[in-house]
Amino acid sequence: MKRVLILENAPSPQTGRWEGEALSDRAVEAMAAGIARALAGRSWVVERRQVGLDPREAIAAVTAWRPDVVFQLCETLCGNSRLEPALPYLLGWLGIPFTGNPADVIALLLDKARTKQVLTGLGLPTPEFRALVDEGGLAGWRHWPAILKPAAEDASLGIDRGSVVEDPTAAGERFRLLAGRFGTPVLLERFIAGRELNVALLETPDGVRVGINEIDFSALPPDHPRILTYEAKWEEDSAVFRQSPPVPARLEPGLDAEVRRLARAAWDGLGLRGYARVDFRVDEVGRPWILEVNPNPDLSEEAGFATSLPQMGLSYPDAVELIVRAALTTAPKGNAMTKSRPADASATTSATLSTATTAATSATAATATTAAAPGDTVVRALRPNDRDPIEKMLRGTGFFHEDEVLVALELVDEALYKPHQTDYFFGVAEAAGRVAGYVCYGRRDMTEHTWDLFWVCVDPTLQKKGTGRILMTWAEAQMRKEGCRVVIVETAGRPQYEPTRAFYWRIGYQEEARIKDFYADGDDLVIFTKHFPKTCP
Repeated sequence: MKRVLILENAPSPQTGRWEGEALSDRAVEAMAAGIARALAGRSWVVERRQVGLDPREAIAAVTAWRPDVVFQLCETLCGNSRLEPALPYLLGWLGIPFTGNPADVIALLLDKARTKQVLTGLGLPTPEFRALVDEGGLAGWRHWPAILKPAAEDASLGIDRGSVVEDPTAAGERFRLLAGRFGTPVLLERFIAGRELNVALLETPDGVRVGINEIDFSALPPDHPRILTYEAKWEEDSAVFRQSPPVPARLEPGLDAEVRRLARAAWDGLGLRGYARVDFRVDEVGRPWILEVNPNPDLSEEAGFATSLPQMGLSYPDAVELIVRAALTTAPKGNAMTKSRPADASATTSATLSTATTAATSATAATATTAAAPGDTVVRALRPNDRDPIEKMLRGTGFFHEDEVLVALELVDEALYKPHQTDYFFGVAEAAGRVAGYVCYGRRDMTEHTWDLFWVCVDPTLQKKGTGRILMTWAEAQMRKEGCRVVIVETAGRPQYEPTRAFYWRIGYQEEARIKDFYADGDDLVIFTKHFPKTCP
């Protein structure tokens, strides 16, 4: 029988920031108890441990218990939400499989303003916003009414009846309150008056399942804004808690399909895993807007996520077990803890990622489909958390000058954060959950179906494994689908680039031209081309 260790945040000693703040922190105890019951009923061996600010508590727990998987429930560490990614980072360092989302995804989504920038870059609708560090940031804001909330808290902390404001004076007062309680930045966002939807997403062996709940505001008094406040979410004895229940959403077919499409696009574009929740508001003309993406939603048996499970055809124990099995399936091979176990102890293995994008990926192609690549390497869409490994890769090759690295990263940012650009398309090679290389290409202006290959780069530690050929084959297939006649590749003529030029020769490119001393004395510009038949498959 496999062993599950539930790690939950210890009660916070922090008081005084927000009325009833400890309620959401303590709610994790009931959530952990429900999860433990569900797993024990399915014959898993379960243990629970609390984690505070001392990381040695978590290390001691996993060392003593030697779990096959950790059910990760720490949304704060002693009340500090900004440390939410710390435990996932630590578990990854220790090589312990854990449920839910990767640490880098949690770190991104914890920053609400950064998340909204990425959503915009993915071409997904999110209300206009600003990240305020002082009251001067309110100058020129024209989107009233607006809502203000802490930019790095969860569980609706900082949201109450006064969160929605109508003018700069009220916004300034609200900013001062939130900045004093939670620090800066404070998120200022256009308020979407309308329906509020919570979309639960759950990873299963047959794909991601979706359930949609709506917050029913119909029983709220007329003077209460139609928002889910901290009180309404956590204070079970309050009137607004009873007046703001989550109920299965009844959406007309077009809206239902669009909400599901956008939620799946956010899942794919942000690199979510295991389970998550995407929160929407629907405006007066029926257009859905993404407010937030929660990578670690409340899994209590009575919470909205659990009440949406019947829409997915699942019971609560079904879902809890699927979350654990998803973590085991995506675990890295031979992690540090399992290597030290006796031979008869349970160990986890990794299922090879077997899908990759088959459509040219730009910032607007968040919903690209996928197809397999050979050799346990896949090519997929560019994601925000690819930027750092791409930068390390570019610098690590030793081929690129600093100004070239900066240009390459500028193109990455262009694709990630400008939703409607069509100049640069990316494919990212991934092997065993690690970025192995990438390719960037685009149309040549003022030509008929001529394309440029701008960059192809492979992690120097993973070279000579066919990754470059996989990337080029994929990129050529995408360009040919768009009617490409000719691909142009420009490279350097200095001796260091001889392996690069030989690579292009091997995959069917021809040296078309050479400009002497183009880059510097003794460093030519070498232009390779590859011509495709007029009738493309």
